[in-house]
Amino acid sequence: MQHTYQELFVVTSKSGDKKCDYDLIIEYQLNVKSTALEKLVGKLKVES
Repeated sequence: MQHTYQELFVVTSKSGDKKCDYDLIIEYQLNVKSTALEKLVGKLKVES
């Protein structure tokens, strides 16, 4: 988890509105993880 916090710190500490490739990759990875967790929670709710 420490690696993730470091990545978020780098992304949030940057200034400016233009996103670089690194920002876009991190944002994409976070969205993929979020979607996977939402699907898992949905499955768990159906099973219980």
